[in-house]
Amino acid sequence: MKLEYPIETSGTLLVVEDDVILAKTVAKLLGDNGYAVTLSHDGAEGLEIAKKALSGIRNVK
Repeated sequence: MKLEYPIETSGTLLVVEDDVILAKTVAKLLGDNGYAVTLSHDGAEGLEIAKKALSGIRNVK
């Protein structure tokens, strides 16, 4: 599904979600709308990913 936003839709987003199906759905939606997505399924892993790639990640939700 392509969404219309009045904001920039590019860059890399880190999605931290323990529900695998939800995480993959969110990643697909974001990817379809121009984002590169990095997935993590728990907070500790998400923090490690963020520390390693902080300069390329624009938003953590």
